[in-house]
Amino acid sequence: MTQEHSGGDAGKASLNARIEARAADLWREWQPGVEQAWEANRPTTAPQRTPDVSR
Repeated sequence: MTQEHSGGDAGKASLNARIEARAADLWREWQPGVEQAWEANRPTTAPQRTPDVSR
């Protein structure tokens, strides 16, 4: 059984390369916002246990 119809391994490799390039572009675009949100939401003190209100 051959993979000629799908481009075989070469086709797979180029598809992976395109996906990785796109992911890198998206990460460059989103990274500043992600890091900003991470800094804004980072706890400055030890996390507090939330009171158990189910009782």
